[in-house]
Parts: sequence; C-alpha cells; structure tokens
Amino acid sequence: MNLTFEENTFHCKLSSAVRLATSQKVFVYLVLDASQVQDIVVCDVNHIAPPDIVNTFVKQGCCTTQADIMSIRFTLKAHAPLVTPTLALEKRPSSRSAIDALLRLGRCETFEVHVPTGSMKQERLSDLCTALASRALKPSPTEVLKGLYAGSGIKTITHVDELWPSDTLDRPPAYDEATVAGASTHESSVPSNTRFWRSPTARGKRQISPEPCTNDQRIKEKLDVECSGLEHAVTELESRLDDLENDLKDNLRNDLSLELLIKLEDFIEFRLEDVEEVVKNDLRIATENATYNFKMELNWPE
Repeated sequence: MNLTFEENTFHCKLSSAVRLATSQKVFVYLVLDASQVQDIVVCDVNHIAPPDIVNTFVKQGCCTTQADIMSIRFTLKAHAPLVTPTLALEKRPSSRSAIDALLRLGRCETFEVHVPTGSMKQERLSDLCTALASRALKPSPTEVLKGLYAGSGIKTITHVDELWPSDTLDRPPAYDEATVAGASTHESSVPSNTRFWRSPTARGKRQISPEPCTNDQRIKEKLDVECSGLEHAVTELESRLDDLENDLKDNLRNDLSLELLIKLEDFIEFRLEDVEEVVKNDLRIATENATYNFKMELNWPE
C-alpha cells in the first residue's frame, strides 16, 4: 500500500501485478481518495492480523513477528474504480483473479490493509485519519491518474469482463457512474475483515445502506475474504515465478553471449597467429629473393 497526503488532498492505490500481451510486467490499481474513503482508522496494537498475512510478511523478510505488522481499516462511502493501462493485457487466470479481487475490494463497505509498522510514519498517518474524520479533504486532481503508465493512457473498469469478454453470467453489481468520478492513486496489501455493501438506490448519493446480514451471508463474506487472500497469494507466487523465469532467461542469454564472445576471440586470435606466421614466411622469402636479385645485378658484366 502507498499513501500520499498533501495539504487538503490524499490518494492511495492498492495494486496487483499483471502482464501486457507483450509479456511486460505492469500494475493495475484500485484508486482511493477522499471521494471514496469516508474514514481511515489505525487498528489497536492488540489487533491480530490473519496468520497467512503474517507468514507472507515473515517469508518476505518484512517483519519477524505479529507485533511488527500494522492494520489499517478503510471505510468506503462510494465504489472505487480500477485503473488499468489502455494496452492489451495478457489473458491468464492469475491476472483475471487478481483484477477481480481488487474490483470486489472496491465494492466493500470496510476492509483492512496490513503493512509493516516501519513502512509508514505514524504521525503523518494520524494526521490523515484526523483530516478524513473532519471532512477536510478534497478529491485528488485528475493529473494523479494521468501520470500513471508514463502518460501512455489509462482506462477505468467496473468488471473484469471489460478486459476479457467472457460467457460468465454471474456479474457483480455495476458501479454507479456518479460515484466513480474524482478518483486518485497508490499500492496494495492483503485485505481482511471485509464487509460488502450495496450502492444507494438514489443516483449520485454516497450514503451507505447496508442490509442486515444472516449467518449464511456472514459466512459467505468471510469465505469471500479468505478466497481473496488466497487469490492474492497465488497471484504473487505466479508473478514471482514469472520474474524468476525471465531472470533465468536473461542470465542464460548473457552467459551464452559471453561464452560465444570468448570463443570468437579465441578463434580470431588463433587465426591471427596463422596469418602472422604466413606473413612472416612470405616476407622472409621476398627478402631472400630481393637480396639474390640485387647480387645478380652487381655481378652483371658490363
């Protein structure tokens, strides 16, 4: 996760790695700013992050214990758009799952993001929470979005099938266009304790109108969160595997190029030795002939 807080604006982006059709690695972003976020709260130090998140951070070397992880709870008041490049993305199950997980996250009422404690300044984060609570922040300028992908172009999507058409009939609710405008930018962690909500029926309103949840609904939501975490973990593993594969190819290519260069230099050196020997021999013969002719001319009778 990456937060930027400047004067009366802030923006945040939660991201996931995907690949373009050219196999180049890029990120897609769930964009959050004051137009979507109602509150941000830093959870109590006794709050326990899910074990799979702790294990992931420990394996990545980001922390060593549960105490090194900080949980941040987001409360949304509107759907958050997903920003992707205009270039075609490589169609693969892991990319589809990662994008779908971010889209579901953007439709949640509340969710948590877990980050290493030392990755954020506590005082600055506290100021942001206070500013949001006092409703003193404005949506980020559109330039924040335009700066993504080095200015090559962006598009916002509300469903994964907008990237890759599918025959799937089970589609989540569409965004209310009035709630999408005024978005912004930054990067993702693994969410948990997520609660979903429905958009208000009146167009343009941003009030949350959650319905009472039955036990089955709560179980389903919990399973959705766990599935989202698993999808994220699988996506990360596939992304790391792709990176390792590309690195291996690059290293192999470099090794082969170096080996070929060494062999080429040896061959050139060997041939130069042969050429040098031939030139020396020709030069010796030419010198002997020149000396003989010179002597013959001196002894020629007048």
